[in-house]
Amino acid sequence: MTKGMKEDPPIGPAAAAPPSTRGTRVVVRRGARSVEYILIFTICFVILSLLKLEPIARNSVQNHNSAIDQPTVLKLQQRFKTETEVEIIQNYTEFCEGCRQNPSLRSTCGERAQFLTSRYNVSTNDAVNKVMQEQPQNCVIMRFNISNITADIVKIENYTFNKSMYSKLNSTLDMKKPIPMLGKGKISIFVYEDDTIPYNVGLGVEKDMTARYSSMNMTYENFKADLGLLDLFRTFPGRTKNPDEADIFVVPYPHASHCLQLNTVKGWARECGHISRSSINEIISGLMHYKGNEKKHLFINSMEVWHAHPLLRNVPLSLTHGPRLNEGGHHIVISYLMSDDPSFQPSAVKQRGVQWWLRPRKLALSYFFGSVNRNMGKNYRWYRQLFLEEVRTNWTFSPYLGHLPYVVESLGNHHLHSKNGLGYFNSIYKHSVFCPVLPGDSPPHKRFFDVIIMGCIPVVLAFETDMTSQSKTSWHSPGGFPVEFSYPFAKHSNSIGTESEIDYDSFVVQVKEVGEMRETLEKLLRNHTEIQRLQLNLMKNAQYFLYGMGDDRHLHEDAFAKILQSLEMYSSLLQK
Repeated sequence: MTKGMKEDPPIGPAAAAPPSTRGTRVVVRRGARSVEYILIFTICFVILSLLKLEPIARNSVQNHNSAIDQPTVLKLQQRFKTETEVEIIQNYTEFCEGCRQNPSLRSTCGERAQFLTSRYNVSTNDAVNKVMQEQPQNCVIMRFNISNITADIVKIENYTFNKSMYSKLNSTLDMKKPIPMLGKGKISIFVYEDDTIPYNVGLGVEKDMTARYSSMNMTYENFKADLGLLDLFRTFPGRTKNPDEADIFVVPYPHASHCLQLNTVKGWARECGHISRSSINEIISGLMHYKGNEKKHLFINSMEVWHAHPLLRNVPLSLTHGPRLNEGGHHIVISYLMSDDPSFQPSAVKQRGVQWWLRPRKLALSYFFGSVNRNMGKNYRWYRQLFLEEVRTNWTFSPYLGHLPYVVESLGNHHLHSKNGLGYFNSIYKHSVFCPVLPGDSPPHKRFFDVIIMGCIPVVLAFETDMTSQSKTSWHSPGGFPVEFSYPFAKHSNSIGTESEIDYDSFVVQVKEVGEMRETLEKLLRNHTEIQRLQLNLMKNAQYFLYGMGDDRHLHEDAFAKILQSLEMYSSLLQK
């Protein structure tokens, strides 16, 4: 190298240029945003998936009994959609009055509370709280508060009693008005004049009880059919004044209403024991055509047959709410008198039309239960307790039955004895698909007919019975009275012509035990065709459980027309 010259740097790899700060920052920002987008998209996808799957999980729980669990259903408010609106369902704790305090005993939580109240003179609320503390697992029921729904139903219905049909009862008939009564000319009926029966047990009772029933201040409305029936017999176009022409003699003694009237004065006694035997004997002895025509005399005992006075229980011929005892007398089982409001008359029910019976309902099931009276047969009401306990233990995981909510509540939660109390229950029945009718003190009871008229499918427990019958089935108790002995003009009852019998199996759902009810009803709710078949059969038969009164009397194929057909068959058999 020449001296004085600067040495060139060694040849080698070029030093790396300092990285571009600007370019590097761009790459990093774009990568972070991509991650953010992916995270946001993933979160949104999960949320949407959960929202989409929630009703599937809920339906799986209620319809298929899968292992999917929703513990928050008992803690959080839930929303569900009906055909017209969205409502909120909340859980709440209720005193299980009808449940057993101890699973090994038949005493109920309500009875325990009554004992504490009477023994220690504490308030009812304090007694209830004490029982709930003693046996929380047995005396507490987790319920779903759907009061918003029921309140809206009743509000929409705006149910109020119109003028009572009892105010139209009239013993005279305008014969100028043509009345195409079925059975006219086939049977001749003689009705004793009002003064045949002593006033204090005859016409006096009718006037007094007509006023009470009209004002809707009576508790035992199950007994009131006798007044309506007497009016229908008195105004019957086939009524004769000549006893020699009579096929049937009607005794104008309102036995059930008389029992109820004296109940308010003397207190209730079994078998109408508060009515003296001398009063009954005086009535019978005053019937001038009775001797020799005993089997033609019709007594109206519109109550359960064993409530009737012993002297009248087995008279040769009577009308009763059942069951038929077959102990010598001929009992014709009849329907209860439903609400005597004009909107429940046969003409009004006929005007409903097919779409009314097939319309969508807001509730899958409704059942209102009463407390157990220790003076009544627990062996019958026992099944109400079992159903309540079944709901308490196995239904509260979901407020739904199928895809609709259900109502199971105590009668004590509502104003049953107010003028609009029955209207409340009828409104709920009207918007329900199924209405359980569990055994009461006797077969049948009025609720069975109430729910039918409101278009709700009755659900009953079906027991085997060894009593001689075609059906071999009782809807009251194991070994109890069969269906054909207990329900008006039932198939195989031999109480009416076979062409006029009522096929209850065509519109009643039967289950063997309370534990089968939920599964059976959920299966039916998925079978729209079967539900419609049951509802159409309700429509077909509903009129047979109604009595045309006032302007509606003697115009329809109603419950009274069925009675006349039954009397015609009975009379023809007597003549053979």
